[in-house]
Amino acid sequence: MSHNLVRLLAGTGAAVALGATLVAAPSASAATSTLSCSVVATKSGDSGVLVSAIQSRLRVSVDGVFGPRTKAAVVAFQKSHRLVADGIVGPLTWSALGGFPCSAVGTSVAASVSSITPALATRMKTSYRAGCPVPLSGLRYVKVPYWGYDQRYHVGELVVNASIASATVTAFNTLARNHFPIQQMRLVDDFGGNDDNSVKANNTSAYNCRKITNGTGWSMHAYGKAIDINPWVNPYVYQGHPQYGVSTYVPRTPGKGKILCGDATYKAFTAGGFSWGGDWKAGVLDYQHFEHR
Repeated sequence: MSHNLVRLLAGTGAAVALGATLVAAPSASAATSTLSCSVVATKSGDSGVLVSAIQSRLRVSVDGVFGPRTKAAVVAFQKSHRLVADGIVGPLTWSALGGFPCSAVGTSVAASVSSITPALATRMKTSYRAGCPVPLSGLRYVKVPYWGYDQRYHVGELVVNASIASATVTAFNTLARNHFPIQQMRLVDDFGGNDDNSVKANNTSAYNCRKITNGTGWSMHAYGKAIDINPWVNPYVYQGHPQYGVSTYVPRTPGKGKILCGDATYKAFTAGGFSWGGDWKAGVLDYQHFEHR
């Protein structure tokens, strides 16, 4: 689903933030709140409508790309207004520029983590069935913001274990703030519950009541405690052989939507108690995979 807006999704029992707006997480299993527009810090490497707004207000050439020329103009503006001259357009710099352009990104900020409703349970008929290790009551439906491949904000959806809903939201809020690109984020049921189809669509997903790859035990996805991010460009590699035989994305070099050991995405999840499949040993590397034990 595509929305030209910023949405903050808060988990149960914690406070999470995107940009400069802090959202107190709801205490109930299902909750929604609406706040004013959230300020998004804008910096070198960013692009899009916010950068264009900055360039227009600084009266420099508008191309929507935050490059060296734009950073130099920002630094000069910050110095002239006695602000920290770091080249990052945060809340104070936005204020000095005349305010954050809410109209560019939308003004609705919603936060939600909810229990599995009967309607959602029906939708999950391909990913959940009798005999799965976690009952529906132990799962949560979470919506999170993400920065798309199209350089716009979107609202993604995941089903995760209730115990990691808050940590999941916190991590994805960080990714959205960092403009880490995610191609799409839909329930695996939109792909018939077929993990292969979801991977080939580079779809970020979490819950799926299935067995581990190349094994017979339950996957951590069956417990709702694993998340696969951009799985096509962050492949599963077994005994040196990438899944589906596509070796293009195996090397851990920087690239669109790729996760590297120690990078900002890695840190966002490991800070919340997740471990990364790219750190595994014994001949298995799963670069898309974060799990929470």
